Amino acid sequence: MAVLFQSIVESKSATEDIQVFRFGVVDWKGESVTSQGKAPLPSTSPQDRMLAKRGALTDARRNLLCLLYEIRHGLPEKISSIEIEGEVVDGQVDFQGVSNGVYTVEVTVPLRRFFTESRIVRAEVR
Repeated sequence: MAVLFQSIVESKSATEDIQVFRFGVVDWKGESVTSQGKAPLPSTSPQDRMLAKRGALTDARRNLLCLLYEIRHGLPEKISSIEIEGEVVDGQVDFQGVSNGVYTVEVTVPLRRFFTESRIVRAEVR
């Protein structure tokens, strides 16, 4: 896996420092991956904030998993849906906030851990 990681980083970093994908951003030189997650926040109660934060983190993790698929396999120009099962390494929350009733988080993961510790079990892209 380390050889695969190194070959991916070398091939990508030779062309671009930062690459924007549908499901996140990869900083090839800085060796990090960033993704956002969002969830509705129906009220400002502590319980609703906690549930919205959990939902946004879950969405960010799902987006990281989709990003892993996108980097490894690419995505068709037009996709109607994507279903992915797997595990993604935990990241660091760089930003969290609320705007217009939506709780948003931004999560960053070290690139090496992202490639070596995350895995896709099943994927279906339509």
